[in-house]
Amino acid sequence: MSADSLEAAAQLFVNPASYTDETTLTAGLTLLRGQAPVIRVEHPKYRPFWAVTRYADIVDILRDHALWLNSPRSILQTAELDDSLDSMRDNGVGLRNLVHVDGEYHRALKAIAAEWFRPKMMRSLKSRIDQLAIQYVELMAQKGSECEFVAEVATA
Repeated sequence: MSADSLEAAAQLFVNPASYTDETTLTAGLTLLRGQAPVIRVEHPKYRPFWAVTRYADIVDILRDHALWLNSPRSILQTAELDDSLDSMRDNGVGLRNLVHVDGEYHRALKAIAAEWFRPKMMRSLKSRIDQLAIQYVELMAQKGSECEFVAEVATA
């Protein structure tokens, strides 16, 4: 496969329209997984980043907190937005949550809410969540809205 084809596939990450074209996105990601599972993506509006496309590699990264960090950018956003959010954080206004931080600060934040997400607490919220789901699905149906649902059954 040519370097141009790989570069075109890598550019799918920074093109919002890519996410509305499942066929093209799937083909590009399949190409990257097969030929360049880790690729550096460069685009004028974004800071360079590494895209990792193989599931096993992603799992390895998620498990090795000593080697891999969420910061300085845990989500894909333009360099302009990066700078704006950095400025806000520098002035004590920015958002920092579990996804955005690492190390000791991450553990401290996680400890604050850990109890809320234990299985016993989730079971106690189930009936309310079920009520809300029914309410909003019925509301969408009344308005003639269409959507797709993905159900994931977790075992505790």
